[in-house]
Amino acid sequence: MMGSLDEDALSDMVQYAHETQHEKILRGLSLGIAMICYGQLEAADPTIQSLTDDKDPVLRMCGMYSVGMAYAGTGNNKAIRRLLHVAVSDVNDDVRRAAVISIGFLLFNAPEQCPNVVSLLSESYNSHVRYGAALALGISCAGSGMKEALNILEPMIN
Repeated sequence: MMGSLDEDALSDMVQYAHETQHEKILRGLSLGIAMICYGQLEAADPTIQSLTDDKDPVLRMCGMYSVGMAYAGTGNNKAIRRLLHVAVSDVNDDVRRAAVISIGFLLFNAPEQCPNVVSLLSESYNSHVRYGAALALGISCAGSGMKEALNILEPMIN
């Protein structure tokens, strides 16, 4: 199912997500939907758009993770702009954090770009956004030992 963009599965999962009252089931569905979008690039855009326009913050968070999965490793500028816009404008902290974390997934093939992209976010007043910036750096720069990434993370420790 991962990366299949199966329309039947997606519609069933989104429909069930709208109907359920259980937070844990909803979060599990949101990650499952994002994984179905893995590697689909522009083909996943209609699904992503419908998720990001939803009034439910968990489904908007799912939209952010779907962007990260659909464009994983590509460094797609349009996707990065979309994530940055949500990271600074959404009213829900979990959605903002998911947007910043997803930047790490987009940039894992170009880890040298991630510190520049998330450096201002790492200084945000919002702790959720700072947390997302730390995870984005960890995802994209894992094992690289990049001084720039470490210089951004070090002030967050204190």
